Amino acid sequence: STYKLKQSSYKSEPTNNLYAFCIERAAILLRRSGYFGMIIPAGVLGLDDAVSLRKVLLKRFTYNFCSTYAIRPSKLFDGVDQRLCIYIGKFNKEVESKILTTRYHHWNSEERNTLFPCLEYNESFHYKRLERIPQVGSSEAASILAKLESKNGRLVLNYFASNRHGCLMHYHRSPRYWIRAMDFEQYFKSPTRTRSVHHFRNLYFKDLNEGKVIGALLNSSLFFFWFVSVGNGRNITGSDVENFPVGEFSQDILKNLPDIFDQLMFDYKANSFLRVRQDCEFQEFRPSLSKPTIDKIDGLLARYYGFTDKELDFIINYDTKYRMGRDSGNENDNE
Repeated sequence: STYKLKQSSYKSEPTNNLYAFCIERAAILLRRSGYFGMIIPAGVLGLDDAVSLRKVLLKRFTYNFCSTYAIRPSKLFDGVDQRLCIYIGKFNKEVESKILTTRYHHWNSEERNTLFPCLEYNESFHYKRLERIPQVGSSEAASILAKLESKNGRLVLNYFASNRHGCLMHYHRSPRYWIRAMDFEQYFKSPTRTRSVHHFRNLYFKDLNEGKVIGALLNSSLFFFWFVSVGNGRNITGSDVENFPVGEFSQDILKNLPDIFDQLMFDYKANSFLRVRQDCEFQEFRPSLSKPTIDKIDGLLARYYGFTDKELDFIINYDTKYRMGRDSGNENDNE
């Protein structure tokens, strides 16, 4: 082809620019009758820096099939610690554009032989408010995301304090199976370091009661599902938290969730233990022991968002096979 690709519109780190350049070039040079297929980082669906690349792919292809894979407990390629997406594209001018995605797959090594035969695609969509592609995988997941978006009159961002005052919440930004938001600081002692600035973020809320409501929400299985479905699969970004749709809290939520949040904080402390490493000692948590309390949070949120019993069951049991078997909420806290 005589086509010369202009500078990639994808702006990020140099390594990402390289694979983005290759993806864009392949997509543009492909014949209309051809198929596009690449194994690329899963962040292509939910990373904010990949917005331009997503637009190229969605503009070029009528059919977009995306299956995504985690790195724990098993990974797609042994020795490659990379969350991956198998992206298949096809142009067909006779039909409307479609995006079909799977769930974000966690699996054990003994499940490898059945991983691909059991792939289940479900119709997804271009989430235009966030410019992302949700990893759906089931009708329940799609319905829950739609009901969340119906509350987009107010986002978590609306409840933040404009200065560093008010209700303070800490959240761990590099989760694997559990997301922790706490109103106390984890114990950490080291002769050379303080709390890891790479893995914790602070949130300040204007109102104590509303801060506890959002703190409860961030600990919920619903928020974990949101993060996995529309996030980058690795780190909770400020955008993930700020853009969660909450609307105007009901009296039921304002009355009951703060007390459940306090109970959860008590559970976290009671079920924690001290871990000692060569260069530090720190408080480690076991969120799975607090799952009954987290389920109470999800039950209240289900009423608020109007979830069906089947949708609530989906949220409460979301990835529990892997989450309950992986107790620590502290991966990478102190690296």
